[in-house]
Amino acid sequence: MPPLPATKPFPWKCGHCRARTVEPDVVPYTTEAEYDGRTYEVTVAELKVPRCQSCGELVLDTAANRQITEALRRHLGLLTPAQIRRNRETLGLTQRQLASHLGIAEATLSRWETGAQIQQRALDRLLRLYFSSASVRAALASEDRLAELGTLVRLGPEPETEAERGSGSAAAFTSPSGTRIFSNFGRRDSSVGSLLSRNAGGRN
Repeated sequence: MPPLPATKPFPWKCGHCRARTVEPDVVPYTTEAEYDGRTYEVTVAELKVPRCQSCGELVLDTAANRQITEALRRHLGLLTPAQIRRNRETLGLTQRQLASHLGIAEATLSRWETGAQIQQRALDRLLRLYFSSASVRAALASEDRLAELGTLVRLGPEPETEAERGSGSAAAFTSPSGTRIFSNFGRRDSSVGSLLSRNAGGRN
């Protein structure tokens, strides 16, 4: 049933049985959702949704759909819209700047931050790497450095820059897009491989 305007006063007319008995309700709700080519079962224990008191038909309005989307995002362990926006603002970046560094459209990033679209898992991992590592941010922000990344596989440590010297050992890894990136991590940083494993651990 198509969503009804949120400002329309209750009771609403049910599109299924035609009775004017649709009222706000709270119900347990389970559905299947497609994400990244796979189907996931999503459960919302207490879904706030208009429901017909006569036939039980649910009216999945904007608010209800947002609850379902948030439940799917939690199930997948993805960064939330608020986290993406907060991290971008903490770095002092505009949406256009961050989108350019990630190689995506500004409109796509805007939809991630408003919750209108869920980012793919590979891009979620790239976001996590970008936000957690200054070296990754520097590499993706430089067109000159970006042009060289991934052209060769380097197994040895990356030579330290003056700023990085003394902060820890260098590590090489491949981004979700296939790009080979070299980064320097201090003692308190875990390896990128471990980071990705933790992000993906226990999820289908």
